[in-house]
Amino acid sequence: MTLYLRAASAEGVSQTVATSALLEAAELAREMRDQQRLSEILARIERDYGQSEAALVAAYLKADVALEGGSREQARSQFTALIGKSPSSAPAAMARIALARMAITDGDFKKATELAEAVATTRTDSLGAEGQYPRRAVKIAQRDWKPPSRRSLKIRYIFPNEERWMAESYLAMGQAYEALKEPRPGP
Repeated sequence: MTLYLRAASAEGVSQTVATSALLEAAELAREMRDQQRLSEILARIERDYGQSEAALVAAYLKADVALEGGSREQARSQFTALIGKSPSSAPAAMARIALARMAITDGDFKKATELAEAVATTRTDSLGAEGQYPRRAVKIAQRDWKPPSRRSLKIRYIFPNEERWMAESYLAMGQAYEALKEPRPGP
């Protein structure tokens, strides 16, 4: 972690390198469960690079750490503020997915669906694929098993390079067919 922090502080280092190094240091601090160091690094990113994408990532990480620590309302507030600050950014999409998962846990399926659809229908990257997951989780929580194949196969065609989310969709499709007690339809 120290090397990342030194790299970020090196003479003449570009903003891109500095913020990348700081974000790597933050991830290491998080893995090491060093909350004080993590808070210092995230505050530094927000202070020194406040208008950058890295500052938005730092804001997301702060909210995610709050959620992980059990401070759901603080996390909800921070995720919402992040979305308000830069609604079309990748960190805002990540915040919407996190809020959708929180809404599912809270049983607010309407809110979860709105948040997930905002990501799933506007992004064509891995976040768009990930945004499909809360939408499916809502259907499963509501015991809405049909039509599993159409919903699950959508990821295969829209996000063909997102193997993790394709695997998740196939798993969900299998769960739906098991719940329906129907054999998988033939080709």
